Amino acid sequence: MTAFEADLERGAIRRALRLARDFERAAHDVPGDITRTRHLERVAAQFYQLAAGLLPDAKSKRRAGLELKSMNLESAARSRQTEAERAAGIRSRAAGDAAVEAMHRRRERQVRAELSDIGLSETQIETALARLIATPRFLRVQVQDAAGGSFFGLPTANPEEAVPNLGKTGWCEPKAFCPELGCTNPRIVLDDGTVIWGYQCWWAEIEEPAAKP
Repeated sequence: MTAFEADLERGAIRRALRLARDFERAAHDVPGDITRTRHLERVAAQFYQLAAGLLPDAKSKRRAGLELKSMNLESAARSRQTEAERAAGIRSRAAGDAAVEAMHRRRERQVRAELSDIGLSETQIETALARLIATPRFLRVQVQDAAGGSFFGLPTANPEEAVPNLGKTGWCEPKAFCPELGCTNPRIVLDDGTVIWGYQCWWAEIEEPAAKP
């Protein structure tokens, strides 16, 4: 290696290290933004790895130190990603629970109005609602993959709305009013909070040890 090439290599190492440290400091400056911190840590790890790869064999100890630094940053980034995914899952489940609770309230209002319209007293309405609450109001269902199947001899396919939700489970209100159709249709609230209608997917009732809404 010529002196000029050696100078270029040393300059590249210094630049890679400077960028790695800059990105690492930037990651520490945004502790509340998990996504940005994770991204900056990964970029810093890549620059530390680049600097380690440029170091000559004679500096193996320093190379090992930079590789360890890179691995620690990658590990921290993965931990933050897991944390972010866990938080997103909690938010999705909360959204799903809220949607199911809204289904409860809406159905109770509908039944109360219908019973009131036919002239039942408040006591009779409350008795009817109590009986309704004591019976299952929703079905535990799963969105099915219908690709390649058949229905009464006709080939089936997955509607566009169903494709990203194949295999997901949720609660189905069999006779909900669908504004798009202007009539009743099964309304399914998936466990991740997504709402999909019966006409938009193939679904089936399932049994699993899950708490009823």
